[in-house]
Amino acid sequence: MRNLSRSGLLLLSGLIAMANVSICRAKVVSVVNFGAFKDGKTECSEGIQKAIDSCYDSGGGTVYFPTGDYLSGTIFLKDNIILKLEAGATIWGSRKIEDYEDIKVCYSDAKPHFLFYGNEVKNVTIEGQGTINGNGDAYWATNLKPVRPKTIHMRKSNNITIKDITIKDSACYNIWLLGCDNVNIEGISIINPHNSPNTDGIDIDCCSNVRISNCYIDTGDDAIALKSDSYRLCEKKACEKITVTNCNLRTSCCAIRVGYEGDSPIRDCTFSNLTIFDTDTGIDIVSILPTKNSFGVKIDEGAKIERLNFSDIVMDKVNYPIFMWLGKARLGGHKGFIKDISINNVTAYGRNASYIGGMGNKKIENISLNNISLILYGKQWLKKPDATSWRPGWSGWTPIPHAVYAHDVDGLLMNNVNVKWDATAGGAWRSAIACQNVTGLEVMGFRGRNFNEKYPAIELTDVSNAYIHNCNPQKGCGTFVGINGKNNEKIVVDDNNTINVKEKIKLSNEVNKDVLVDDD
Repeated sequence: MRNLSRSGLLLLSGLIAMANVSICRAKVVSVVNFGAFKDGKTECSEGIQKAIDSCYDSGGGTVYFPTGDYLSGTIFLKDNIILKLEAGATIWGSRKIEDYEDIKVCYSDAKPHFLFYGNEVKNVTIEGQGTINGNGDAYWATNLKPVRPKTIHMRKSNNITIKDITIKDSACYNIWLLGCDNVNIEGISIINPHNSPNTDGIDIDCCSNVRISNCYIDTGDDAIALKSDSYRLCEKKACEKITVTNCNLRTSCCAIRVGYEGDSPIRDCTFSNLTIFDTDTGIDIVSILPTKNSFGVKIDEGAKIERLNFSDIVMDKVNYPIFMWLGKARLGGHKGFIKDISINNVTAYGRNASYIGGMGNKKIENISLNNISLILYGKQWLKKPDATSWRPGWSGWTPIPHAVYAHDVDGLLMNNVNVKWDATAGGAWRSAIACQNVTGLEVMGFRGRNFNEKYPAIELTDVSNAYIHNCNPQKGCGTFVGINGKNNEKIVVDDNNTINVKEKIKLSNEVNKDVLVDDD
């Protein structure tokens, strides 16, 4: 050592320090050795926390759960920790609310509860073949969402991985990410009864660079939800750069929900290779001004949603395959928007309409539907059979008699939209496509027919700058294109195969005949 130069000594010291950090981070401890019982009856959050703290104090490491049952209240996650659940290991959330810490948050005085809680932590992994069971049936009867413990909540945290585990019977949200960056969720299963309230699968809230892949989610509320709850984060932050791929989703609510809660932007997200089944709404994109959120806080602006891409999705037995809504449930200036959305290669067996609806003075913008196959089943009914327009109600969706209904949209492309009525379809079904107060409409490659010959296959009402071309209406089609309203302008219907239709174009009495620029 005496022959080493000062610089050599510094280098050697640095190498030794790095080696010590590596040794610390390689540390593996069993929660059993810190007093955690495996009987599933003895509350052992203290022993689990001691194991985590020991690894954290040593610079990081793995906290290991051998096969067994562990009953726990709140666990605080810390930097550079891996929680590894062996196959056959189950962490059970306590059925006693007093076993959960009252967490002070900036957005509410309610002091919510969490089973696993990480606040401003980094490099945290939860993995393994084991299970986290929230014992949710002990809490589902209460209407107070803040009281019901969320299973995993990460707030303002970085480099988070959740991999391979199973989460069952959460009392409330299964995984809630708020203000996090660089998150990977892979190969997990989330299973909750469909009647369990607020048991969202994965909530991604004001986060960036999140990857969700190869997951199975079957739950009682939204399977995967993207939100921009700046009021919960207590600062403005976009929800952006999210990818969801290769997942199976089943829920009593929305398989993919984007928006509804929050005012900050939601943008630059992709969803691909998804199977959605036994679900209310397949793709749900909503920017609204609700009366208030679950904590009594008004949403003052509305979510700003843009640049989303959906592709290669199969849906079986869904209520609404596609649902986009720009609206509000109270007075106030809506500063949010929905624009630049592309939905491609979707096959859906659906019970109700696909809906794209803005407001009269504020339109949804630039929507592209490509290669969409819709098979409609069941009898449709209407609250107002003589109605000519439909809007969603705050307390429930209004039944819509068309396979695809769009209103108040600026820039709508429907490319190769195929509509088929199942043998069980009946009741009030009318047209395959209906557009009202839409500008910049293009329908090309449509294949299908009307359900009821009293109505056209494609119904246009107060539409301008529309181009209907290269379509192939099918046998049994009565009128191909029907035009209604006094405010139509520059409609082109050209180069369509109309051999199967009885009437190519029908104009109602109030329509100016000069509206047709050209026809076939």
